Amino acid sequence: SKKGTHVNEIKKKYKFYKKIFCMKKKVAFISGSSKGIGLAISKKLNENNFHVVLNSRKKVSKKNFKQIKEYDYILGDVTQEKSVNRIYKNFKKKNSRIDVLICNVGLSSIKGKKLTEAKRWKMMFDQNLMSAVNLINKFKLDLIKNKTKVVFISSITSLQHIQNAPIEYATIKAALNTYCKLLSKELGSKGVKCNNIILGNVYFK
Repeated sequence: SKKGTHVNEIKKKYKFYKKIFCMKKKVAFISGSSKGIGLAISKKLNENNFHVVLNSRKKVSKKNFKQIKEYDYILGDVTQEKSVNRIYKNFKKKNSRIDVLICNVGLSSIKGKKLTEAKRWKMMFDQNLMSAVNLINKFKLDLIKNKTKVVFISSITSLQHIQNAPIEYATIKAALNTYCKLLSKELGSKGVKCNNIILGNVYFK
């Protein structure tokens, strides 16, 4: 019908102008941004006129993002290489550039699971290091092309002993610190800035 055709034309124009509008804004991808630190970072970037691309491993309600005016959301587990490939493909469909990459995914404790020590270390390794490594490896050419600013979220436990902090968490966050330093030397000459934010205890709902 004519009405249906008119509606489709409006939708196409909306998508086109939305894409143009977003191109004028700086684009930030924040992993693990459905709650806590990642969500807080996303809100602040959006307030500062960034187009934010949110991510989480499990699908969440849009209510989580009600304070963010405009965003894209990509479901995917950044600890898994195949999943990161899908995340990258979906990101590139809507975004021609990436100005900021926030590697926020992390895990400080494992509750409710009876795991062997080896499996505990493997889970911590994937969540706190490989989640960042997978994103960097997949986006590396884009980071160089756009002279992207990369931020890693680390922990004070990587620098000093904190009572009751899991040793595997502290050790792997220390590895993340080293990865950031070495990556900065590798990509710094190509215009990519890598920074590590070392946080103390952060409480959130």
